[in-house]
Amino acid sequence: MIKITGASLVAVNQNNEFFGDRTARYRNVQNLSVNGFLADAKQRFANPVFQNLDSVSGVVSGRVNQLVADISSTNAVEEPIYINDIFFGNGKIVSIDFPNRPSTTEGDIFLGSFNATFEFYKDGDSASVSTAFDGLTIPTGRLLDNFSERFDVSLDGSNNYKFTHEVEARYLSGVNVDPFDCAKTLASNIYNQTLTTYNALIPGFYGNYDSAGKRTYREFYDAVNGDARFSQDFTLYASGTSAGAFTSNVTHSFNFSEDGKISVTEDGEILGRANNRNQMVTNAINGVNTELAGSFARCSDVYDSYKSLLVDGTYSESLNNSRMDTSKSVDYNAGTANYSVSYTDDLGFVSASQMVTRDISINKDKNIVKATEEGEVTIINKKGDLNLTSYLSNIPSRSSSKSRCQTVYSKNGYTRSLKNESQDYSLDGIQGENESSPKGGKKIGYSYSFTDDPEVFDAGTFAKLQVKTNDKMPIVNTQPISVPNIGHVMQTLDQASLASRSVSAVGLIRRVAGVDTFNNIPSYKTTVISARNTMLTQVLSKGLSIFQDNTKLKPLDSNEIYVKSLNFDFTSNREMNMTSEIEFPVQRFDSASDRRMAIGT
Repeated sequence: MIKITGASLVAVNQNNEFFGDRTARYRNVQNLSVNGFLADAKQRFANPVFQNLDSVSGVVSGRVNQLVADISSTNAVEEPIYINDIFFGNGKIVSIDFPNRPSTTEGDIFLGSFNATFEFYKDGDSASVSTAFDGLTIPTGRLLDNFSERFDVSLDGSNNYKFTHEVEARYLSGVNVDPFDCAKTLASNIYNQTLTTYNALIPGFYGNYDSAGKRTYREFYDAVNGDARFSQDFTLYASGTSAGAFTSNVTHSFNFSEDGKISVTEDGEILGRANNRNQMVTNAINGVNTELAGSFARCSDVYDSYKSLLVDGTYSESLNNSRMDTSKSVDYNAGTANYSVSYTDDLGFVSASQMVTRDISINKDKNIVKATEEGEVTIINKKGDLNLTSYLSNIPSRSSSKSRCQTVYSKNGYTRSLKNESQDYSLDGIQGENESSPKGGKKIGYSYSFTDDPEVFDAGTFAKLQVKTNDKMPIVNTQPISVPNIGHVMQTLDQASLASRSVSAVGLIRRVAGVDTFNNIPSYKTTVISARNTMLTQVLSKGLSIFQDNTKLKPLDSNEIYVKSLNFDFTSNREMNMTSEIEFPVQRFDSASDRRMAIGT
């Protein structure tokens, strides 16, 4: 609190601050300049000007110093200001100086003068601000020191719509509110407004300020200067409407093979438009189905436009309205989806009338990644004409599925190789639209699963094999002895127990298609003996590598390693187990000051 008495008003300056070109007055800044005299309180002719100051000898050494100390004692920008016992409100000192000249009034001995300037912040026209900003609430507007707003809207060469809205604000610091909290509240109030008629580009275009979609928000705070900056961004793809549930970016590729067959592929990226992620995902999935429904017409246009450039006028084929290949994927985090669909004029494909759809998923459990392709093959043929062998031949091979899964696996940042894990098939005969329909349908479902588990193998005796070890280090042998007049003493012997390594292995014997492994005795013997020998080699190799695995271990003789025990068993579900224990001596380290095993040295 600052109290000044005996002051004279010199000047009053009032400045109104507006948003825009005098659109709305959001605050009033008043500057008040006063002067007066300060004197030694011991002088009869002088009255105290600044209250609560002790009388001292000399103005400079007393009242001036005390006044400066009082003003500097607080970090607050705003303080209650009283001038001649009149409360002018909360304001801040802009400047204060004490002239020192030879004149009597400015001699700074018994009498001195001062000049002071104060600044006060008042709320502006809240009604005009609210009208100009569509009811926007500005927190503590009188303390808003700087404000700016920027919109960046663009259409790229592919007609993709990009929108950026930046807000910058700076509030006075040192007051009874947090300037960054006020700035953040202001930005939030602006971003939460609904401005349905605002469009910075073309009226009626598919993008505007309130377009639904995934928005990205960024915040920047300058703790030194007190500036705060906020930004919201969103992107809309080329196709869509202002009220649509999704936008899409569609590209086409035209392929003319060496054997004269033409295919057209449409790749689409769908951006779900909604204000929450779940609805974005739903809209993206629905968008894939919508775009797929119209994909043939677009691909047919591409086909008709480009085929004339590659073939002569006698080429009279047309694109077959059956999807040769279809794939879909969904990004649940981003609320986007992708699809790819291909059409061909291959007559052989027309006769087969086959449609393939598939989905690839990637799942990670701890450090093991699993990739799965699930698909459906639909074949149209005469109703009831079902040849299981011929229909099953239309299922995509596991190797082709593995290649696609490996591609998706690698794009997700994983570096290992996938191996076969499981496969599953289902067959469903579909009746035509009515009993007289000349055609019915057949659907074949399939599922291939692959894993990067290092204990799974694509080839060899075992489909899965796990080998573990457990090492037991030796201890120094001791013997208690009885010493006269001393008692029992533990004697350290120049001997130690044997070290050992336990090895355990669990394996799943690979199933051979068309071979009855366990009911056919010759096959049984061959399978089990082969598996046993393979596992035995793995177990013994792992057991005998003790010195390679523990380089600091000092063997007494690297050839003196003994197999203490070896056991194995197997079950009818093709599981084989084997355990082994290997023992070996290690070298002693003798020293007059230190007796210990030379392990870990």
